[in-house]
Amino acid sequence: MRYGRQAHPAVATDRELTSTVLGLVWRRRQISRAEIARQTGRSRSTISEVVGQLLGTGLVAEVGSGESRGGRRPILIGFQDDAGVILGVDIGATHISVILTDLRGNTLAWRERSHPVRSDPKGADALITGLGETCLHEWNGDRERLMGIGVAVPSPVDPESPDVVLDRILPAWRGHGILERLRSVFDVPVFVDNDANLGAVAEHWWGEAVGIDDFVYLKVATGVGAG
Repeated sequence: MRYGRQAHPAVATDRELTSTVLGLVWRRRQISRAEIARQTGRSRSTISEVVGQLLGTGLVAEVGSGESRGGRRPILIGFQDDAGVILGVDIGATHISVILTDLRGNTLAWRERSHPVRSDPKGADALITGLGETCLHEWNGDRERLMGIGVAVPSPVDPESPDVVLDRILPAWRGHGILERLRSVFDVPVFVDNDANLGAVAEHWWGEAVGIDDFVYLKVATGVGAG
């Protein structure tokens, strides 16, 4: 679930298509407009419009020419990994980890501290923001490039109420909003989900499950979860 300001202006063309095109450029790293049109089944004019709008966000750029297939060499569109940064927060039962990455997931800074998370939600809030600030300071880049924050929690998450964790797992957190302090301090979109679900997403993008759509991710720590 997203909170705070939008990282980029909304794209006027079909948002689903825009997301598909951006994801394709991210996965392929460099790809021509013609190949995007072939992959998506949309017309070249439509793809050119979408790509033009994405070029305006800075997330993609024209990065050179590809191989010719008998005509002019196509201009390649490349994803800009350094166009922004993301903070990731892992809230465990006894620790908090914060990582700063570029848009490819490359680590720019990382901090972890032990903390009695179950019994001290206010202290956890302060630690999360402190570690986030430390990571940004260590990176020493333009803070305006922070595009969002992802938070993994050891609890099921209701998409309609992502700011509330299940109190039978974290009783002291009853009525304590996870995201309020993050929104006020960093002023960027914040997403929250169950830690096992996000572990599955990470494996699907970068780990053992790349290219696999159906699998189960098991997290065994203080408790056991599946995503």
